[in-house]
Amino acid sequence: MKKSLLIVPLIALIVLASYLPPLIGISIDNSNILVVFITYICTLIGLFRKEIYFKSHEIFLIIIQLVVATIAMKANLVSLTIIVLLNVFFAHYNGDNNLNYYIKVSLLLFFLILMAYYLFGFNQSHDVSMWRINSMVSRRAIGFTQANQAMFAWFGIFIGCVLNPKVKGSAEYIILLFSSIFIYYQTKSRTGFIIILLILLFIFLFRKYLDKNVPNLMKLVLVNFPLLLLIVSIWLISQSNNATLNSLLTGRPALYKQYFDLAGITVWGNKIIENKMLDNSYLSMLLGKGIVFTGLYIITLMYLVISAKKISFRTYIVLMLFFIYGLTETMLFRFELLIPIIISLNLDSSNQKYGRIGIEGDS
Repeated sequence: MKKSLLIVPLIALIVLASYLPPLIGISIDNSNILVVFITYICTLIGLFRKEIYFKSHEIFLIIIQLVVATIAMKANLVSLTIIVLLNVFFAHYNGDNNLNYYIKVSLLLFFLILMAYYLFGFNQSHDVSMWRINSMVSRRAIGFTQANQAMFAWFGIFIGCVLNPKVKGSAEYIILLFSSIFIYYQTKSRTGFIIILLILLFIFLFRKYLDKNVPNLMKLVLVNFPLLLLIVSIWLISQSNNATLNSLLTGRPALYKQYFDLAGITVWGNKIIENKMLDNSYLSMLLGKGIVFTGLYIITLMYLVISAKKISFRTYIVLMLFFIYGLTETMLFRFELLIPIIISLNLDSSNQKYGRIGIEGDS
């Protein structure tokens, strides 16, 4: 069996699962359950074929994650293990075409929803008008369940293209820029658009170094960056009366304080907050899922970066701004966004040494 016969279904089905909420109206939690099922099945097939091998610290991390999910009696916490499994999967099923598979499947589904919206009025009931700063703005969901969801879907395609080493020409970046401008004017999703512009700016500034590896000090900063942003998020709660910050962040600090007063910080989180759109991935974890889950998630993100033997400037730029994006949106848990990042981090993983059995001790 060719490796692509396992890679393509995994990528295609995970991306498809992320598009099921707008397509057939299932919840994001249910689509994540499908992602968990798909990932475990593909990983088990790889293990059975002796093409996937785990290091001892990866096994330990997965066990801890499963134990926490069992103690908390929350099945959705099992999704933590998926980041580790996907990282191991793409470390062994590594290839230049993986990002191309992701981009093609995502573009196809995105285009189908976009055409259904404009030609047949698909999901137009999700378009809204809202007051922003001092004027009304019209936000189109362009076929998705929310305008921000549409921007998330486009952001995945965008970073997939940027992370692809084969995308180097100015014409390709110009197409990405104007496509992003179009999506922004439809959705009015400012944060996502600003992040995209920043990525393009840094890509331009570091264009001569994109495929070179970052020094160890920069990698160390990246490892600790999610923890730093968690601390910044907690600090924002204390700035609920800061008029400048509230204006800049569209009232988010005041919202954070409101939910903090409602639930506080607990060990296992609060179900009410967990189901809210808190517009901050770090606080959504901390208040909604609790201290234990948040600590494990931060450790898992650290593992993701540390396990990459080499990180190019291209990947570094995207990952840093991906983490920053999570400061104002609840999007760090979206597997369709994590896949291109994990694939990119593993482009050099063929140089990593794994044993010839299913589980190996650290060397």
